[in-house]
Amino acid sequence: MALPRFSGEASLYKTNAFYRGHASVPQGPPPSGLVVPAYRPLPVTQADCDYCNEGCDNGYEGCNALLTPLTFACPFFPPACAALAAGQLVCDGEYAGCRSYCLLGHCCPKVCGFPDPLHPGLGCCESGEHCVDENDPNSRSGCCPSDRSVCGGKCCNSGEVCVGDFCCPADATTVCNGVCCTGSCTPGGECCPSPSHVCGNDCCPPFNKCCNGQCCGAYQQCDPTLGICTNPPPPPPASCPPGSAPCGIPDNTGVIRTCCPPGLMCCNYTPEFGPECKTSCLH
Repeated sequence: MALPRFSGEASLYKTNAFYRGHASVPQGPPPSGLVVPAYRPLPVTQADCDYCNEGCDNGYEGCNALLTPLTFACPFFPPACAALAAGQLVCDGEYAGCRSYCLLGHCCPKVCGFPDPLHPGLGCCESGEHCVDENDPNSRSGCCPSDRSVCGGKCCNSGEVCVGDFCCPADATTVCNGVCCTGSCTPGGECCPSPSHVCGNDCCPPFNKCCNGQCCGAYQQCDPTLGICTNPPPPPPASCPPGSAPCGIPDNTGVIRTCCPPGLMCCNYTPEFGPECKTSCLH
Protein backbone atom coordinates (compact mmCIF):
# COMPACT_ATOMS: atom_id res chain seq x y z
CA MET A 1 0.00 0.00 0.00
CA ALA A 2 1.42 3.38 -0.95
CA LEU A 3 1.51 5.83 1.95
CA PRO A 4 -0.08 9.19 1.08
CA ARG A 5 2.30 12.16 1.38
CA PHE A 6 5.30 9.93 2.18
CA SER A 7 8.50 9.19 0.31
CA GLY A 8 10.95 6.32 0.70
CA GLU A 9 13.63 8.59 2.16
CA ALA A 10 12.15 9.18 5.59
CA SER A 11 14.83 9.43 8.29
CA LEU A 12 15.46 10.71 11.78
CA TYR A 13 16.49 14.30 12.12
CA LYS A 14 18.28 16.58 14.55
CA THR A 15 16.74 19.37 16.55
CA ASN A 16 18.19 22.54 18.05
CA ALA A 17 16.08 22.46 21.19
CA PHE A 18 17.16 23.94 24.49
CA TYR A 19 16.74 21.93 27.69
CA ARG A 20 15.74 23.22 31.08
CA GLY A 21 16.08 21.18 34.26
CA HIS A 22 13.17 21.06 36.68
CA ALA A 23 12.60 19.83 40.17
CA SER A 24 10.82 16.57 40.70
CA VAL A 25 7.08 16.87 41.23
CA PRO A 26 5.45 15.38 44.37
CA GLN A 27 2.87 12.67 43.93
CA GLY A 28 -0.27 13.88 42.32
CA PRO A 29 -0.78 16.32 39.43
CA PRO A 30 0.78 19.78 39.46
CA PRO A 31 -1.37 22.72 40.60
CA SER A 32 -2.37 23.46 37.02
CA GLY A 33 -3.83 19.98 36.69
CA LEU A 34 -1.61 19.27 33.66
CA VAL A 35 0.09 15.87 33.74
CA VAL A 36 3.13 15.63 31.47
CA PRO A 37 3.89 12.01 30.57
CA ALA A 38 7.41 10.77 31.14
CA TYR A 39 9.67 9.82 28.22
CA ARG A 40 8.16 11.93 25.49
CA PRO A 41 9.99 13.19 22.40
CA LEU A 42 10.19 16.86 21.54
CA PRO A 43 7.27 18.61 19.79
CA VAL A 44 8.92 18.48 16.35
CA THR A 45 9.29 14.71 16.56
CA GLN A 46 5.77 14.38 17.94
CA ALA A 47 4.42 16.36 15.00
CA ASP A 48 6.28 14.09 12.58
CA CYS A 49 4.79 11.10 14.41
CA ASP A 50 1.26 12.48 14.10
CA TYR A 51 1.83 13.25 10.42
CA CYS A 52 2.94 9.68 9.77
CA ASN A 53 -0.02 8.16 11.61
CA GLU A 54 -2.39 10.49 9.79
CA GLY A 55 -1.07 9.08 6.52
CA CYS A 56 -1.78 5.56 7.79
CA ASP A 57 -5.33 6.54 8.75
CA ASN A 58 -5.98 8.08 5.35
CA GLY A 59 -4.58 5.03 3.59
CA TYR A 60 -6.76 2.74 5.70
CA GLU A 61 -9.84 4.76 4.86
CA GLY A 62 -8.97 4.62 1.18
CA CYS A 63 -8.47 0.86 1.29
CA ASN A 64 -11.83 0.35 3.00
CA ALA A 65 -13.48 2.60 0.46
CA LEU A 66 -12.42 0.18 -2.26
CA LEU A 67 -14.27 -2.58 -0.42
CA THR A 68 -17.57 -0.66 -0.26
CA PRO A 69 -19.10 -2.30 -3.39
CA LEU A 70 -18.33 -5.76 -1.95
CA THR A 71 -20.02 -4.76 1.32
CA PHE A 72 -23.28 -4.01 -0.52
CA ALA A 73 -23.01 -7.09 -2.75
CA CYS A 74 -22.26 -9.55 0.04
CA PRO A 75 -25.90 -10.10 1.18
CA PHE A 76 -26.96 -10.93 -2.38
CA PHE A 77 -23.85 -12.58 -3.84
CA PRO A 78 -22.00 -15.00 -1.47
CA PRO A 79 -18.68 -14.96 -3.39
CA ALA A 80 -18.55 -11.21 -2.69
CA CYS A 81 -18.44 -11.99 1.03
CA ALA A 82 -15.30 -14.07 0.61
CA ALA A 83 -13.68 -11.34 -1.44
CA LEU A 84 -14.72 -8.77 1.19
CA ALA A 85 -13.14 -10.80 3.99
CA ALA A 86 -9.90 -11.23 2.04
CA GLY A 87 -9.81 -7.55 1.18
CA GLN A 88 -10.41 -6.58 4.78
CA LEU A 89 -7.46 -8.72 5.87
CA VAL A 90 -5.27 -6.90 3.35
CA CYS A 91 -6.40 -3.47 4.58
CA ASP A 92 -5.95 -4.41 8.21
CA GLY A 93 -2.51 -5.89 7.60
CA GLU A 94 -1.30 -2.88 5.64
CA TYR A 95 -2.64 -0.54 8.33
CA ALA A 96 -0.91 -2.46 11.11
CA GLY A 97 2.35 -2.43 9.16
CA CYS A 98 2.05 1.30 8.50
CA ARG A 99 1.42 2.12 12.15
CA SER A 100 4.36 -0.06 13.17
CA TYR A 101 6.55 1.81 10.69
CA CYS A 102 5.46 5.13 12.21
CA LEU A 103 5.93 3.89 15.76
CA LEU A 104 9.48 2.67 15.22
CA GLY A 105 10.64 5.06 12.53
CA HIS A 106 9.05 8.39 13.46
CA CYS A 107 7.39 8.30 16.89
CA CYS A 108 10.07 6.60 18.96
CA PRO A 109 13.65 7.53 17.99
CA LYS A 110 14.93 6.21 21.35
CA VAL A 111 12.97 3.61 23.31
CA CYS A 112 13.10 4.38 27.04
CA GLY A 113 9.91 2.78 28.27
CA PHE A 114 7.22 0.60 26.73
CA PRO A 115 6.01 2.20 23.48
CA ASP A 116 2.24 2.41 23.43
CA PRO A 117 0.67 2.17 19.96
CA LEU A 118 -2.46 3.83 21.33
CA HIS A 119 -0.39 6.81 22.52
CA PRO A 120 2.40 7.23 19.96
CA GLY A 121 5.55 8.78 21.41
CA LEU A 122 4.88 7.74 24.99
CA GLY A 123 7.87 5.92 26.45
CA CYS A 124 10.29 7.46 23.94
CA CYS A 125 13.06 10.07 23.83
CA GLU A 126 14.94 11.77 21.04
CA SER A 127 17.65 9.92 19.16
CA GLY A 128 20.94 10.36 21.02
CA GLU A 129 19.30 11.20 24.33
CA HIS A 130 19.89 9.06 27.40
CA CYS A 131 17.16 7.31 29.36
CA VAL A 132 17.21 8.16 33.06
CA ASP A 133 14.67 8.26 35.89
CA GLU A 134 11.60 10.23 34.85
CA ASN A 135 11.92 12.42 37.99
CA ASP A 136 15.59 13.24 37.44
CA PRO A 137 15.74 17.04 37.94
CA ASN A 138 18.37 17.51 35.22
CA SER A 139 16.39 15.65 32.59
CA ARG A 140 13.40 16.44 30.42
CA SER A 141 10.87 14.04 31.94
CA GLY A 142 13.44 11.26 31.96
CA CYS A 143 15.20 12.19 28.71
CA CYS A 144 18.78 13.36 29.35
CA PRO A 145 20.24 15.57 26.58
CA SER A 146 22.92 14.00 24.41
CA ASP A 147 25.52 16.61 25.46
CA ARG A 148 25.24 15.66 29.15
CA SER A 149 27.01 12.86 31.00
CA VAL A 150 25.03 10.09 32.68
CA CYS A 151 26.67 8.76 35.85
CA GLY A 152 25.13 5.91 37.79
CA GLY A 153 21.87 6.37 35.90
CA LYS A 154 21.70 10.09 36.79
CA CYS A 155 21.65 12.97 34.31
CA CYS A 156 24.45 15.44 35.09
CA ASN A 157 24.45 19.22 34.77
CA SER A 158 26.15 20.76 31.78
CA GLY A 159 29.94 20.67 32.20
CA GLU A 160 29.91 17.91 34.82
CA VAL A 161 31.81 14.66 34.34
CA CYS A 162 31.58 11.18 35.81
CA VAL A 163 33.79 10.29 38.75
CA GLY A 164 32.67 6.76 39.39
CA ASP A 165 28.88 6.89 39.61
CA PHE A 166 28.81 10.56 40.66
CA CYS A 167 28.32 13.75 38.64
CA CYS A 168 31.20 16.05 39.57
CA PRO A 169 32.83 19.29 38.40
CA ALA A 170 35.42 18.79 35.68
CA ASP A 171 38.34 19.36 38.09
CA ALA A 172 37.25 16.68 40.58
CA THR A 173 39.55 13.67 40.95
CA THR A 174 37.70 11.50 43.47
CA VAL A 175 34.58 11.22 45.62
CA CYS A 176 34.83 11.19 49.42
CA ASN A 177 31.75 9.96 51.30
CA GLY A 178 29.54 10.97 48.37
CA VAL A 179 31.13 14.43 47.99
CA CYS A 180 33.14 15.37 44.90
CA CYS A 181 36.74 16.21 45.82
CA THR A 182 39.53 17.98 43.93
CA GLY A 183 42.25 16.17 45.87
CA SER A 184 42.48 12.95 47.88
CA CYS A 185 40.40 11.34 50.61
CA THR A 186 41.63 10.89 54.15
CA PRO A 187 41.26 7.41 55.70
CA GLY A 188 38.15 8.78 57.41
CA GLY A 189 36.61 9.70 54.05
CA GLU A 190 37.04 13.48 54.31
CA CYS A 191 38.10 15.50 51.27
CA CYS A 192 41.65 16.86 51.34
CA PRO A 193 41.63 19.39 48.50
CA SER A 194 44.80 19.99 46.52
CA PRO A 195 47.43 21.41 47.14
CA SER A 196 46.89 20.13 50.71
CA HIS A 197 48.02 16.53 51.19
CA VAL A 198 47.00 13.52 53.25
CA CYS A 199 49.32 12.64 56.13
CA GLY A 200 48.31 9.69 58.25
CA ASN A 201 44.66 10.30 59.16
CA ASP A 202 44.82 14.06 58.64
CA CYS A 203 44.84 16.59 55.84
CA CYS A 204 48.03 18.70 55.99
CA PRO A 205 48.29 22.30 54.78
CA PRO A 206 50.24 22.62 51.52
CA PHE A 207 53.68 23.47 52.99
CA ASN A 208 53.57 21.48 56.23
CA LYS A 209 55.84 18.47 56.43
CA CYS A 210 54.49 14.95 56.89
CA CYS A 211 56.60 13.05 59.40
CA ASN A 212 55.94 9.41 60.20
CA GLY A 213 52.20 9.86 59.65
CA GLN A 214 52.10 13.09 61.65
CA CYS A 215 51.38 16.50 60.19
CA CYS A 216 54.08 18.91 61.40
CA GLY A 217 53.39 22.49 62.38
CA ALA A 218 54.35 25.50 60.30
CA TYR A 219 58.14 25.80 59.86
CA GLN A 220 58.75 22.50 61.63
CA GLN A 221 61.10 19.93 60.14
CA CYS A 222 60.99 16.14 60.17
CA ASP A 223 63.86 14.45 61.96
CA PRO A 224 64.52 11.39 59.77
CA THR A 225 66.34 9.59 62.57
CA LEU A 226 63.77 10.06 65.31
CA GLY A 227 60.78 10.22 62.96
CA ILE A 228 59.27 13.20 64.79
CA CYS A 229 58.55 16.84 63.97
CA THR A 230 61.16 19.22 65.38
CA ASN A 231 61.33 23.01 65.62
CA PRO A 232 63.98 24.85 63.59
CA PRO A 233 67.18 25.71 65.49
CA PRO A 234 67.26 29.18 67.09
CA PRO A 235 69.35 31.85 65.32
CA PRO A 236 72.88 32.34 66.58
CA PRO A 237 73.44 35.17 69.08
CA ALA A 238 74.44 38.64 67.96
CA SER A 239 78.15 38.90 67.20
CA CYS A 240 78.74 42.44 68.54
CA PRO A 241 81.77 42.97 70.82
CA PRO A 242 81.27 43.71 74.50
CA GLY A 243 80.05 47.27 75.17
CA SER A 244 78.54 47.73 71.69
CA ALA A 245 74.90 47.30 70.83
CA PRO A 246 73.52 45.25 67.93
CA CYS A 247 71.81 47.37 65.30
CA GLY A 248 69.48 46.19 62.52
CA ILE A 249 67.85 42.85 61.91
CA PRO A 250 69.50 39.43 61.55
CA ASP A 251 70.56 38.38 58.07
CA ASN A 252 69.64 35.06 56.51
CA THR A 253 72.09 33.30 58.85
CA GLY A 254 70.62 34.90 61.95
CA VAL A 255 73.63 37.18 62.60
CA ILE A 256 73.40 40.95 63.15
CA ARG A 257 76.20 42.57 61.17
CA THR A 258 75.99 46.16 62.40
CA CYS A 259 77.07 47.10 65.94
CA CYS A 260 76.85 50.55 67.47
CA PRO A 261 79.70 51.56 69.83
CA PRO A 262 78.95 53.08 73.22
CA GLY A 263 77.34 56.53 73.02
CA LEU A 264 75.74 56.00 69.58
CA MET A 265 72.17 55.10 68.83
CA CYS A 266 70.90 52.62 66.26
CA CYS A 267 68.75 54.46 63.70
CA ASN A 268 66.85 53.50 60.57
CA TYR A 269 67.01 49.82 61.33
CA THR A 270 64.52 48.86 58.62
CA PRO A 271 65.09 46.66 55.57
CA GLU A 272 64.43 49.69 53.36
CA PHE A 273 67.03 52.10 54.79
CA GLY A 274 69.35 49.77 56.68
CA PRO A 275 70.90 50.31 60.12
CA GLU A 276 72.89 53.42 61.08
CA CYS A 277 74.70 54.37 64.28
CA LYS A 278 74.14 58.07 65.18
CA THR A 279 74.35 60.32 68.17
CA SER A 280 70.69 61.13 67.59
CA CYS A 281 68.09 59.63 65.34
CA LEU A 282 66.28 62.97 64.97
CA HIS A 283 68.68 64.33 62.32
